[in-house]
Amino acid sequence: MRASVQLTSAILLFSITCSLYGQAAASDQRRLDHIKLQLRMIGDCAGRTEKVQFKPDDEVCVQVLALNSGPNAVALIFADYFVGYVPVLSKNGKSVGHSEAMQKRLAASDEQKRHFLDPNWQTKGGIISARLPASTLTEAGLITLDRYYDRLEPGIYEIKVKYRELNGAEIESDPVMFEVIP
Repeated sequence: MRASVQLTSAILLFSITCSLYGQAAASDQRRLDHIKLQLRMIGDCAGRTEKVQFKPDDEVCVQVLALNSGPNAVALIFADYFVGYVPVLSKNGKSVGHSEAMQKRLAASDEQKRHFLDPNWQTKGGIISARLPASTLTEAGLITLDRYYDRLEPGIYEIKVKYRELNGAEIESDPVMFEVIP
């Protein structure tokens, strides 16, 4: 009888937690509904020089700009143990897979996402955010593609970026094109 009561209590607590999590995730998704991501290809990450043609050994960076069209400031939240920006790359219309190291990191991030509901889960690492003032276009991130992909061979590429949070809220940019030349 006592085990049954404990099990019922545990199920009830889990149901309440899931319900609150679902409401929080829905609330966070609505918070992100006012955010539009824009991408800018740059060749010099430090200098932010715009560029659309690269050689195979060039550093290829993507500047992520976020337009907050809402009436209030919003924070995009990042944790160093979770991959928040995920680029989606295609070459000549065919999907380009992430490097093996990044696939492992993304899998570890997804594992962290699963632990998000666990009330005993403790984060291991720091959390930072990009503050987006109302009605403003703000730099929200910088992605170096060699952290996500193996060497880019010559061809025409299309990239878009998905921003995601641990609670499941996400937004995706429109795609931009760039070229890798021999």
